[in-house]
Amino acid sequence: MIAPMTKVNIAFPRHLTTQILRFLQESELVHIIPASTDNQPNQTTPPATSRLAQIQFCLDFLTTVRQEFNLKPAKPKLKDRFKGNPQASLAELESRLEQLNLNQKLAEIKQHNQTLADIAIKQRELTEEKNLLEPWANLDITGAYLTGTTSSQVTLISLGFPEESLVQKQLTAIPTAIIQEINRQTSKNKKTGTIYWEVVAHKQDRARLHAVLKDTNATAINLPLSNQQTPRQRLAQIKQLLQDLKKQRHNLLQPARQLLKLELEFKYSYDALLHQQERERAQDQIIFLATSALIAGWLPRKFLRSFQKQLRSAYPSAYLSEVTPQPNERPPVALHNSSAIKPFEAVTDLYGKPAYHDLDPTPFLSLFFLISFGLALSDAGYGFVMATLTALTLKFIPLKRDLKKMIKLLMYTGFSTMVFGALMGSWFSIDLAKFSPNPLADLLLKLKILDPISQPITLLFVAFAIGLVQLLSARLIKAYDYYRQGRIKEALLDEVSWFTFISLLLAWIYTDNQILLWLTIANATLLVFTQGRQQKNIFVKFGSGLISLYGLINFMSDTLSYARLLALGLATGIIGLVVNLMADLVSHSFPIIGLVLAAVVLIIGHVFNLGINALGAFIHSGRLQFVEFFPKFIEGGGLAYKPLGRVGKYVDSPQEFSSI
Repeated sequence: MIAPMTKVNIAFPRHLTTQILRFLQESELVHIIPASTDNQPNQTTPPATSRLAQIQFCLDFLTTVRQEFNLKPAKPKLKDRFKGNPQASLAELESRLEQLNLNQKLAEIKQHNQTLADIAIKQRELTEEKNLLEPWANLDITGAYLTGTTSSQVTLISLGFPEESLVQKQLTAIPTAIIQEINRQTSKNKKTGTIYWEVVAHKQDRARLHAVLKDTNATAINLPLSNQQTPRQRLAQIKQLLQDLKKQRHNLLQPARQLLKLELEFKYSYDALLHQQERERAQDQIIFLATSALIAGWLPRKFLRSFQKQLRSAYPSAYLSEVTPQPNERPPVALHNSSAIKPFEAVTDLYGKPAYHDLDPTPFLSLFFLISFGLALSDAGYGFVMATLTALTLKFIPLKRDLKKMIKLLMYTGFSTMVFGALMGSWFSIDLAKFSPNPLADLLLKLKILDPISQPITLLFVAFAIGLVQLLSARLIKAYDYYRQGRIKEALLDEVSWFTFISLLLAWIYTDNQILLWLTIANATLLVFTQGRQQKNIFVKFGSGLISLYGLINFMSDTLSYARLLALGLATGIIGLVVNLMADLVSHSFPIIGLVLAAVVLIIGHVFNLGINALGAFIHSGRLQFVEFFPKFIEGGGLAYKPLGRVGKYVDSPQEFSSI
């Protein structure tokens, strides 16, 4: 059901603002809204935001230290491997933040980081110089040679393969030019690359040489060499300098390893500041007076009295009052269902929240979703695997509420798949009839009532029957919705009359009974004369009522959508049969090792089949709810209920692991 909401105002002394917001954050019950339309968000950067950036800077530096020394977090014991993040209360997080001397640690890390940045700049500069010199390593000249003589000049150029013939032709046209190829670097496909030339020419031809470089894509290269230094000597020097810088970086980070002991403290402090940031954002919604403050929000009605009692006990000077909401205000939507139905809220949440005045579709979709999923996956062996794995996960692994919902839902669908798979005789797509008579095979064959491979048409009609029942149920659900709103006329004329019309029509088609035919015609006549009742003109009323019968086409179109259940069920069975056939062929094709290879084929094939078809079953079963079922009786577009609460990144709240 959709939880009834109460709008409340919480008034308190202004100096208690932080404490009250912390109390609301711990309770995670009040969905805060602007207390006034004049509230303006804070344009300045909140203190928590800047401090969060500082702690993130520290954590990034510690990551650098860990990577430098190839340090990996200690592997947890097997029993602790699935525990996830540590858990802590808000008070413990804030205590850790107070104990952390952030300013001192930040100054220390900044100093280390600045030195690292200087080293990185030097490394980058030397690496760029190294890359520039490497193609010329075989050129046995010094920097003094590159300056030329009184009558000649030396020019080093690089060019791409496509320009080679053009540049060579133009340089050859210079009478004094002498070309020497120093290096040729080719790409992997050997179609592109770079050529490096040394060109010596008389200084009087300098202008012509520059003209060639300007008219082509050739580039003049200036090597950073001293007068007595060759490229090879400079490369050796750069290599040594880079090694020295690497050693210097390593030595610098050595004392920084001690800071790794504070990594957990930084993470606790980071989450404490995340919560503080949420409280600072919430302050933008508060009305502040000289000595008092006011928070407005929504609270689930069933928690009102207990929350009021807790607030009064913790802060006697705070006062909570119920407020009548304005006509245009939209209460947030929270779904409250029994523990058995709650897992199906995961499906509803994928669609979005229903409007506050809508019915909660979760209880209605639960049975139909299970039937659709079981029919779509339709293999009892796969269902057993799903149910077993999810049950073990719920038993031994601590999960957050939302994830626990989804895992529990998958456990339900596993049981549903077992039932439908058993009724269709599918156990990992094994042909049980081929086994010699034995008690287990006989029992499983007795459970089988339908073979989807040999009786696809029968299964198709089963899928259509499920669709008809669900779509007719949607009419009754909408009629009930009208009834609870006091709109009896709409319930009877718009929903119940359509329900009876379609039911009578189907009964007549099945039995060919003349009485049912006349009842169907009478029901259709009622629809013609009532569906256009909102119109004022009598002819428009009749026309609208007549056109409304087109809704029967829409109904049948929606019913045909359930044919996807047949397609999905057949896909699961056929892929499973192919996997079994491949394993059988492998086992008989290779002596000795054939059984091992067959086992590999079976495991990989069936895991793939289970994964891909379970995903398909979930998506298409959900689609049948979202497209064919929900629009018949809910409006949607509700505002999600988001109370002020915990928003941890590195540390979880113990409340997140409470039972669903």
